Amino acid sequence: MPERRLEYRKHRFPKGLLAGRSARLVVTMGMQALIYRWYFQAHGVRGLERSVLKFAGMKPIHETLLGMVNPASDAKRRRWLDRMRDYGRRLIELVLRRRVIVAFKDLALRYPVFELKPLNETVGVVGAAPMTRTPSFMPSNAGL
Repeated sequence: MPERRLEYRKHRFPKGLLAGRSARLVVTMGMQALIYRWYFQAHGVRGLERSVLKFAGMKPIHETLLGMVNPASDAKRRRWLDRMRDYGRRLIELVLRRRVIVAFKDLALRYPVFELKPLNETVGVVGAAPMTRTPSFMPSNAGL
């Protein structure tokens, strides 16, 4: 990420520099998530979304509310962790697919005879392939 999240302009509203990026908020709480969302209208999450993330230009913003964390069983906690790992895997697959598509488009621009027909099949194979090493853009302790 860039060091500055906003571009300050003279006599104008700041411009968010994180446009084109998405966010996922994972919020754990002691109360039921449904009550927090319905009765309290998720005021804390909404405030963070509006005041920080959207202001910096991020969208879409996804949220995961995990309620009743303290009394949750070990099995339920494992399901939550598995879901978070799944979100991470899907994000990595999306990034890898985008990199493959950019590479194919770059080849097509450099060499006009290069056909883009196998692009969808190749991207599908890349997305379905198990990761054997940690990608260079991820920290080595990511645990995937």
